[in-house]
Amino acid sequence: MHVCLKLQIYITANMAAYGDETLDSTVPVDAVGGRILQHCKPCYKDKKTTPASVYCKNCKEFQCLECSSHHKRYDFMSDHSIVDRQQAETEEHVNMFGYDNCLVHGISVEIYCKDHDLLICAKCAFSNHKKCENAKHIDEFPVEKTIEEFKHRLTACCDKAEEFISNVNEIGIKEKDEAKAKADKMKSDFCDKMDKSLAEFLIEIDSAAKSAKSSMLPQVSGVSNIHDELNMWVNSLNNASKQGLSDKCYILSKSLETKLKENEEFLKHQYSDNMSIHTEHTFVFKWNGIQQNTDVAVQANGSDFLHLEDDNPKAMDTKTVSMNRKTTYSSSNAYFSGIDFLKDGRLVAVDNRNKKCLILCENLQVLGKPFTFFTQPLDVCAYNDHQIAVTTGAQVYFLKVDRLNNIMLTRKVSTSAAYFAISRFNCSMFLCSIFENTKVPVRVVDFEGKETDFIDTLCPIAEFQIGDSFTTYAELLGIIILTDFKSNKVYMFNTHTGEKIIVDDKRIQGPRQVCMAPDDTVFVCCDINSSICRFTLDGQVLQAFTVPRNSFSAIRISQDGTKLVISRGSEPEPSIQLYELTYTLNK
Repeated sequence: MHVCLKLQIYITANMAAYGDETLDSTVPVDAVGGRILQHCKPCYKDKKTTPASVYCKNCKEFQCLECSSHHKRYDFMSDHSIVDRQQAETEEHVNMFGYDNCLVHGISVEIYCKDHDLLICAKCAFSNHKKCENAKHIDEFPVEKTIEEFKHRLTACCDKAEEFISNVNEIGIKEKDEAKAKADKMKSDFCDKMDKSLAEFLIEIDSAAKSAKSSMLPQVSGVSNIHDELNMWVNSLNNASKQGLSDKCYILSKSLETKLKENEEFLKHQYSDNMSIHTEHTFVFKWNGIQQNTDVAVQANGSDFLHLEDDNPKAMDTKTVSMNRKTTYSSSNAYFSGIDFLKDGRLVAVDNRNKKCLILCENLQVLGKPFTFFTQPLDVCAYNDHQIAVTTGAQVYFLKVDRLNNIMLTRKVSTSAAYFAISRFNCSMFLCSIFENTKVPVRVVDFEGKETDFIDTLCPIAEFQIGDSFTTYAELLGIIILTDFKSNKVYMFNTHTGEKIIVDDKRIQGPRQVCMAPDDTVFVCCDINSSICRFTLDGQVLQAFTVPRNSFSAIRISQDGTKLVISRGSEPEPSIQLYELTYTLNK
């Protein structure tokens, strides 16, 4: 007989049993002291409360003996599984999450339409699926195979969620054990000092691990919710399997398949290579000339944001300065587009070509593990001891550098314009030079990404392309310094008085990178004549230093004014050069 004809006969019989009225799935119960007294569901529909004697697993309802007798009267109900009420009450409940009832008619789903990938009831099959070639009773499908495959995937997905949560909880444990082992090796000679330094070091590890865990709290919360849901599904499948309810297992397997796919996809994107704290031997214990390297670097992003306090550097008398080469760091595949000094003397540099941020010591050795951006960084500005801001065009990254040389992202803001050079403007704002498609040379950007123009102070000079103009700010006097590569001029604008000064000197040829020194003099790199010029804030050129011919990419002076660093983009290879500055009184 054709399958559609078979299905129609089956549906007709079921429709006769169900009638036109949708069944009420509510079962009346009396809760007394935690005990549930079951009543007959068919009687309850007639507004009678008759105690139930049996339970029909197929009808999924408790019935009295009189109502149960209908199973013998109708052939299509003759194969229903009838058990004693007490036996049904003691069996472990299978939570079907409502998937075993038709959402349209409220009666049991018994048919699967493969053509539409839907679980349906007899009424749905009779009304909407008559012509479907593959609409069959659940028992006619490979139930066991479908259930096993779904349970395997469900269990694997649940295991992944557990693994993720376990890995997050273990962040910092391995590193603490390694730190303790290294400390124990030194205790015999420096027991008291080692214990003190170890305690500080473990605090750093805990802080790094806390930061890593804090940054992953949204992920952990999401995964935990999925894990709880997956466990409920697994328990229901197992309970149904124990009771031999293959149809229920099949219903759950098909109904939850879409949600399982969503969870599988979500969990797939939660895994990263930065699940643990990476040790890199940059934290140093030093006693009496003996040193032991033991370090921690965390790559997970943190979320703490520190508010800054204003600094008021004291101006120094103008002196003659001498530059003495100290050391050089080279890298053949890098392009150091920005560099700056931290307050403690360490250097922070951004590698535009490799999308990295590096920490270097005074000997220009790389410390810790570089921070990796998703885009190419352009310039960097250090502020408030260990905080740095990095421009990447239309975004500004705010990062924190701890004493273990870990670099952690604290905030990232998007901007309307593309910014290159960045310098501190005040305790909560930064001065940024703009490039491409704008007549406004500079803007101020704050921690929230709010941008402010200097309409009343800065006259439009030119439309700068990237690398044509750089800027810095004399914070104490409120003066903006702006270089113009094409005109061989440097412009200075006083934001307090509106005064404008143009520095036009033959020693300034192709000015690009510029920075402020603590004595309120300005250093500017000149590409065309390969020199560094130093001038005052009233426009007087004091000195010009000839340096080996090369292309400059950044210049900065340390906060104590004793060191100057230059990064070069090419010829013969990208490098960072550190100079010592010696100041002498003018005679």
